[in-house]
Formats: sequence, structure tokens, C-alpha cells
Amino acid sequence: MFEVRRAIHIDSAAWLRMREALWPDEEVAADVELYFSGTLEMPLEVLVAVDGFGQLIGFAELSIRRYAEGCLTNRVAYLEGWYVEPQHRRHGVGGALVAAAEAWARTQGCTEFASDALLDNDVSQRTQRPRIRGGRTDPVFQEVPDGVMLRGSGLGICVCYTVLHGSLAHLGRGGQGASTEPVDLSRPREKG
Repeated sequence: MFEVRRAIHIDSAAWLRMREALWPDEEVAADVELYFSGTLEMPLEVLVAVDGFGQLIGFAELSIRRYAEGCLTNRVAYLEGWYVEPQHRRHGVGGALVAAAEAWARTQGCTEFASDALLDNDVSQRTQRPRIRGGRTDPVFQEVPDGVMLRGSGLGICVCYTVLHGSLAHLGRGGQGASTEPVDLSRPREKG
């Protein structure tokens, strides 16, 4: 059993540990404190997955961008970082985080949601890229079912889709133990 909720200050150490696992070559520690002080512009929101013992097992960092490859609007909710502890993958945690991120995007007035992955990050690409008919993916701009847009470049891919009609939340597959309670996004985030 797990739930998805907004990050709170007490989550700082676990969130930092997972950020360091996701981005091992970057200095990510200062961002955590700046986020809780309210002085960090990106990420704008952090959602965390918490297991039945109160331990953080994943996170999603979100922002709103003026532009994202393949998107049509100038207010695009963006999945900046997405991580699930290896032992909790393929149990619906990632999908639950994405579903909560999509809900957050709607509360922010966004109609599109996007994310990207580096070309050499096969795991991230497989997770973020929806199935395309025949298993074929084309690294050039392409519309696929449910309004999902893919855009490839020399560095990576960007996935963009509408959050009013489609969803990529199914990508977390498994779904075992996810809390059915929606994340309360009406309250402002906690500051340290």
C-alpha cells in the first residue's frame, strides 16, 4: 500500500537521496532547502509516493513551461524529474505519481503535459513513450493516438499530450496498492 501526496519539509532527506540517485552527476542538495523556503522557481511542485511505513519510495518534480516540443499552448505542465526506488518499480508507483501530476496540471489551468528523456536513457524512454502502432517509433515530430505528440532531436525525445482527454498514468503498470484517495492540491505547499 502506498499513497501520493505533496512533499513536506520532513521529506527533505529522503527526497534528496532519491534526487542524488536520479542525477548523480549534478549538485542537487541546495534545491531541496530552496524549494521549502519558497525561493526556488523550479520545481514548482513536488509530489512524493509514501509506502505504508511512511517511507518515501518515489517522487515527481513539476513545473510549468512556456514552451515544450510538440505542444501547442504556452502553458505546459512539465515533468522535470520522476523517480521510483528500484525495488518499488512495476507496482504502480510511477503511474500513480504521473496521475497525480496530471491532476496538478489541471488545477494549474494547463491543458498539456510534457516530459523528456535523453536518447541514451533507454529505461526512461520506454517508460515515457506510449506504444505506437506496430511498435515503431519515429524520431521526428509525430502525432500518435490520444493526442500524444513525440518530438525527437539529437539529444532526446519529448512527449507531449493533453491532460483533459488522454493520460500516460497507465505507464506505471501494476497498480497494486495505490491509494484511491486523490491528492489534495487545493492547499498551498508547506514551507520550511
